[in-house]
Order: sequence, then structure tokens, then C-alpha cells
Amino acid sequence: MRPLIRAAVGLGLAALVVWAVGPAALLERLQGIRIAWFAGALVVAAGANVLSALRWAAIARALGLKAPNGELLVFYFRGVTTNSILPGALLGGDLLRAVQLSRRDNSLADSMFSVVIDRLSGLWVQAAVSLVAFGALVIAGMSPLPPALTGGYLALLLAILAAPALPLGFLARSRYRFIARSADAFVRWQRFAREQPAGFLRLAAIAGLVALGSSTALWLCLRAIGADPSFPATLGLACGVFVGAALPLAWAGFGPREVAAVVLLSLLAPGAAGAAAASVLYGLASTLQGIVAAPLLALELRGERGAARKERGER
Repeated sequence: MRPLIRAAVGLGLAALVVWAVGPAALLERLQGIRIAWFAGALVVAAGANVLSALRWAAIARALGLKAPNGELLVFYFRGVTTNSILPGALLGGDLLRAVQLSRRDNSLADSMFSVVIDRLSGLWVQAAVSLVAFGALVIAGMSPLPPALTGGYLALLLAILAAPALPLGFLARSRYRFIARSADAFVRWQRFAREQPAGFLRLAAIAGLVALGSSTALWLCLRAIGADPSFPATLGLACGVFVGAALPLAWAGFGPREVAAVVLLSLLAPGAAGAAAASVLYGLASTLQGIVAAPLLALELRGERGAARKERGER
């Protein structure tokens, strides 16, 4: 029931965005998209996902796991498909990735930890890249946000960047399972950065390319709906949009991301309807990748059924 509840919340947020910006205005923006720009966003987003898969493989190998690039690329896009079709599916796609990796003679706990580190490192580097771009704009007096939001957004980016240094070990003893598991993941991430600095720097470099690629895809989606935003402004605000996308309160990624986009991108779009439309296009780029990669997931499920029948036959 938990994924369904999360999905219901996500759909409620998506419905709230549609109501706030106006269904007719949103539909008008989507009907008038520039296909060439959206096609470019799709290609760049796919490239960013390929780099994300390679980042995950590098993390897994740094943890001593068996993680060939080719296999993890397949595992990663199976996760993309799962995230595209299941309610509240972010956790479902990540869990599928971990389970697949564990079947290559790796422990499930270490496999899951590699996925957690992949997520955290990606968000952390995205925050660093966005902070550089956004901070430069603020210093130049060209903040893309109104004054009331500028300080709060800077605080969000700094909080994400400070997370690896926070003493969260005591929270691992919390009686709330989610808090305890999250704190334990942060503690292990901190230990990984300290004990394997070379590996951490390598994955940070890959994560930087992913951040640039994802931000570029978002910028192209803004161009696709007819906006003309500056790339530095989009780069600076991308982290906030992606934080919304990372929340497990969505159906195929839609919901919190659109709320974040309306809050942060309305001055770039311009208008709330344009910001929501650009976010929807960004989500569609991921959904289309999931559809294209669906045969990979179908082969995995068919293999699972075959293995189960074989096991029953042996019994």
C-alpha cells in the first residue's frame, strides 16, 4: 500500500499544479512544443543516463563488487523502465538495480548501498554545480529567483553540500526505521569518501558530467516550449527541480518535480504554465527511455519465470 499512497500523493500534487497553472494554458504550451528541441533533450537525457550507469558501476567496483560496465548499463535502464511504469517507483527501480547486482555474486546489502551512494553522490555533485552557477548569478546581481526565494534556495544547496560532513551517526539508533536507515547510509557514504578519496573523486567527475547533461536536457525542454532561458540560470536552478524529482511521491516521476519547477522556473519559462510544461517534457524524456528499454525488463522477467519453473521441476 505504501507505493500506492506515495503515488496518490504525487498525483494529487500533479493535479494541484494543473489546477494552479490552468489546464488550457498547460495544454497550449504542450501542443506548441518545438520537436527538434525536445528531440535534443531526449538524446542528451539518454546520454546522461548512460553516464549515470557508468558512475554506478564505478561506485560498485570501488566497494569491491563485481560490476561490469555492460551489465550495469542494462541493469540501470531496467530500473529506468520500472521507475517509468510503477507508482511511487523511484524506490522500486533502485531496489531492482540492487537485486540484479546482488545476483552477480555480490551481497544484497552492499549492492543496495552502491545504489544509495549513486543517488547521494549524484545529488551532491548536482548541488555543487548548481551552487557555482547560481552563486555567480547572485554575485552579479542577476539572480533568476525573486529575493524572497534566493536566500532559501542558497540554503538548500548549502545544506545538501554539507550533508557528507554532518554527524548523523546518532540518528542510526532512531526507533523510526526510515530515519535510522537514512542516517546509516549517510554515515557509510562519509566513510567511503574518507577511506577511498581517489574513487570518490573519479565518481565525482562522472557525476559532474551527469549534472551538466541533466541540466542541459532541462534547458532544452525549456527551449522546446518556446522559452529563451540563459543556460547558467537553468544550471543554477536545476538542482531544486531534481530534488523534487528525487522524492518518492510520484507516479512515473510526475508530481513533486512539477511543483518544484513551477516555483523555481516560472521566471525562465516564462510563466507557471511554461515551467510546468517544461517539467512534463523532461519527465516524458525519461518515460520514453523507459519504454524503449522495456524489452530489457521483459527479458529479465521471462528469465525469472524460467528459473522459477526450473527450480520447481528440480524439487
